[in-house]
Amino acid sequence: MLVSWSLLAGVARGQAEPPSDEVAVLRARVDSFWQAEAQKDYVISYQLLEPQVRAALPLPDYVRPKRYLTVRSFSVEGIEVRGDSATVRVRYEFEVEVPPPPPGMERPPAKGPVLRQGVIGERWVRVGNAWFRMIQGVQGSR
Repeated sequence: MLVSWSLLAGVARGQAEPPSDEVAVLRARVDSFWQAEAQKDYVISYQLLEPQVRAALPLPDYVRPKRYLTVRSFSVEGIEVRGDSATVRVRYEFEVEVPPPPPGMERPPAKGPVLRQGVIGERWVRVGNAWFRMIQGVQGSR
């Protein structure tokens, strides 16, 4: 199990560490989300979004921009839990296909997909007894 350095530092300062099973449950949800994204099973990844986010973002709008993305790999690098909120650091690698130009617009042909990689800090929240992923900038997001 991976936890963030800030979480470990908090333990060293005497702050309560979240129970390991709580972190394990969150990690399983994060893994499920990213596995669904990698398999292009967007119905599953959509269900792991926070309920108010889903209310503000219909499934077709969630899926539409993903048609040009393919997740190649991901790994959870750290989890920091603070009450009912968590920050999860995920290292990702994905390919972006250059979409065709709109009709009537000329553009040089794409030379294949572009590889992107990096680390993202995701915000997850607990609603009831389950963890859900937030999407920044979506109305209804906490």
